[in-house]
Amino acid sequence: MENVKLENVKFKSISLAAELKNYKGKTVEIMGYYVTSKHTQTKHKEHMMFGTFLDRDGYFFDTTHFPKIAAQFPFTGRGCYCIKGKVAEEFGFYSLDVMEMRRVDWPHPGPPQAGGRGPIPNPSPKGKGEEASADDKKTG
Repeated sequence: MENVKLENVKFKSISLAAELKNYKGKTVEIMGYYVTSKHTQTKHKEHMMFGTFLDRDGYFFDTTHFPKIAAQFPFTGRGCYCIKGKVAEEFGFYSLDVMEMRRVDWPHPGPPQAGGRGPIPNPSPKGKGEEASADDKKTG
């Protein structure tokens, strides 16, 4: 989603699926881990989708992606998504009618290095004339 100034934000950011019931009919934003989606067509043969996500505590919530939104904000793979939508309720179950959705790209520094300083460098093979280290001598 595009950067906006904090004073222009007109929706509530929530973090738990259980909070949806408090915002029926309101626009909220929530982060969720993508579980699955179902692709289908409207009666007018337009593509739309339904999504299922996990909130930060591991509880499910569902999303509805109507044709215009499904085309504009498609699923782009596994991971976490920031989802903005209007809270809907049907038969006591709450879901989001999606208005915007973006996958969150988390930085991945590589495998941890001793001391937590990034990737561990690959050891170079021992060349001719190199002395074995004390650890090499212990193991054989």
